[in-house]
Amino acid sequence: MVQDSLGNIQESPKGTIEVFAPHVGEKYAHIVVDARCIEVIVEAFRPNNTGIYAEPLKQPITPEEIHIPLRKGCNKAPVSDGIGLEFYTNWEVI
Repeated sequence: MVQDSLGNIQESPKGTIEVFAPHVGEKYAHIVVDARCIEVIVEAFRPNNTGIYAEPLKQPITPEEIHIPLRKGCNKAPVSDGIGLEFYTNWEVI
C-alpha cells in the first residue's frame, strides 16, 4: 500500500505503480548517469544461455513440472488471485 499526494491509499498493483513510479522518478531525476555505464551494467547482467544450459531452457514446460511444486504445498500467503497454494493440493476435487 502507498499513499498518494491527495492522501488516498492505493492498494492495487496499478495504483501503487501510478504513485510510486513518479515519486522515484522525481527523487532520482537529479542524478546524472552516463549512458555507457548503463550499457556495461546491462551487459554484465545479461543471462548467458549458451552451452549446457541453453537447450533445457528452450524446451516447453510439461504438466508434470507444474504439478510437482503444487503437490508439495506450502504455508504461504495467497498470491495475487487470492488463492493460496494449498487450494490446488486437492486434486480429486479439482
